[in-house]
Amino acid sequence: MIRALALTLIATPAMADQFVPPAGCTASLTVQSKNCEVTHVYACAGDAPGVNWSVTFDNDGPVYIDKIDYETQWLETFHVFQGVRETLIIPAADPASLTELLETGVDAYDFRLQSGDGEIRVVGYDQIVGDVLTIDDEPLLPMIFEGRYEDDGGVYMTISGTQYVSEKHRRFFAGTFEVTEDGDSRTWDSSPFEFIYPGEPGFLDKTPRYECAASMIRHVPRQQGDLR
Repeated sequence: MIRALALTLIATPAMADQFVPPAGCTASLTVQSKNCEVTHVYACAGDAPGVNWSVTFDNDGPVYIDKIDYETQWLETFHVFQGVRETLIIPAADPASLTELLETGVDAYDFRLQSGDGEIRVVGYDQIVGDVLTIDDEPLLPMIFEGRYEDDGGVYMTISGTQYVSEKHRRFFAGTFEVTEDGDSRTWDSSPFEFIYPGEPGFLDKTPRYECAASMIRHVPRQQGDLR
């Protein structure tokens, strides 16, 4: 499904301004964020309970498609521009667990991804660092994270920053990021501005609304917490 959806999105005429979920899937949320991003969350009838998907667009079109489970394990990601698909290798040494994060305030993880270049190991932690805050009437828990990516040559990338945890949606929403790779560091902020539900103006709108003139950063493979 993930590849078919990517091809459909790429083939869609630029003037079509509404995201249409795949057959058998129902969208539940649109999030307009900083850094010229808009994300649509949807679930599909053929998936296991608790599994859901998201697709994120920037000003140039679809950027990545994610599939997560009830514990926010990162099951699949397809990076559209790079044409790279990553899948979780099960079982994980230490699976990500949203339940543990919500119960204890911290969750460490250690898992591997199968990518086009081979296996990638991702090690890190998520930690809730404050009380519930509200963005556009949406209750969220602020969180920090740190992680590292390893391949056969060792650590090739580290990533840290802040995100927002939603108990309601059982997923993370992006915040600030600092990525260091080959000695170079990049930072950006993709924090949410608007949460839009079915029937509200802007639901399933593919056009990002915020900070598009200043946002020219191309996305890198992401730490496990991002937009789970």
